[in-house]
Amino acid sequence: MRSHRLGWLFLGFLTLSALAFALLRPAQASEGPRLLVLEMTRAAGEIKAWLAKRPSDSQSVSVQPFISPRDSRANGEVLMRLLREELRKAGVEIRERGTVGVSGIFRLIDDKVTRVRHAVIEISLDDGSDAPAHRLAPIGIHSPEAITTLFPLVTRPSTPGILVAPKPGDKPFVEHDCIRTSKDGKFAIEVLVADKPSAKMKDSDYRKTKIRLDEDLPFADVKLGQAYAIRVHNNADHEAAVSLAVDGLSMFHFAEPTLPRGGYILLSKRSSLTIRGWFVRLEQSRLFVVTERASGVWVSSGMPPSKVGRITLQFHACWANDSTRPPDEPAELVASRDPLATGFGPEDKADFHEVKRKIGRLRETIAVLYDRPRE
Repeated sequence: MRSHRLGWLFLGFLTLSALAFALLRPAQASEGPRLLVLEMTRAAGEIKAWLAKRPSDSQSVSVQPFISPRDSRANGEVLMRLLREELRKAGVEIRERGTVGVSGIFRLIDDKVTRVRHAVIEISLDDGSDAPAHRLAPIGIHSPEAITTLFPLVTRPSTPGILVAPKPGDKPFVEHDCIRTSKDGKFAIEVLVADKPSAKMKDSDYRKTKIRLDEDLPFADVKLGQAYAIRVHNNADHEAAVSLAVDGLSMFHFAEPTLPRGGYILLSKRSSLTIRGWFVRLEQSRLFVVTERASGVWVSSGMPPSKVGRITLQFHACWANDSTRPPDEPAELVASRDPLATGFGPEDKADFHEVKRKIGRLRETIAVLYDRPRE
């Protein structure tokens, strides 16, 4: 039986070290998606106020996908979905063909002076008249968590919580099928696979799979019907809080209704653990199993197709009390085959325990693809 710590933190069983899996509930709300919801709520309010000046029969809208001109992998669907939700809450009528079209462009900006990265979202309202489209005030996004939600590539803040512009040639470091953000990165992941998923799976049933770089992005070699697991390594001298998303869904998305749907895995300093599936409850998880695209759990969860085939981990420092806060923690700031997805495998015994930690600012993000959608 595996033992995990969850944070909310949850505790969970690990491999390679005498470490427990913990599930963490963050002490402060700094999650990127929550910030994006707040910004889309504000945008919805501005749009409603602008519509109120129009005739009552000309106030319906059609919300189009947001695009990032320089990055086809960017996650514009999340902005479209959040804005639609907030407009509905505000009482705005949404149609497939509205009297006003709402569209958006978002970009990742590298400040030439500070070399700090931030994102800018621009929303336009087009009523089909000869007048130029009405533009809302640009929205600036500086939160690393929010930025990596929109641009889910490998990032490594040079200072915790600050994303800097990459140098020419920057790309993930892969050695012995282990992925790091750079050669001296403190955190690393491996992808493990097993051929015959069953309820009696043990960590020893898994083996490391091959990692290759394609357009500077790491791809894991997984096959239809296999179970896979993520082995996570923390080489830092402090505890780490790790969030895991598969196909755009948190590993806690399918938690029982009485339990939180979000959280972190606690990783002790200089230790490793293996995450084998979706968290269900403290004593049970469901194995990650590779399915055909149409059979993945993303279908019933409302995820956009562009998020499928991606495994993303975000790493934060964490601490139980101020005496153990890391000294470098900044002060608080406000393919050629049929496409694949991840579904449910057999039930898997687990032993989770809840613990409490304070979560620091984002330090590293590692992403690995296991499928490429057909163009």
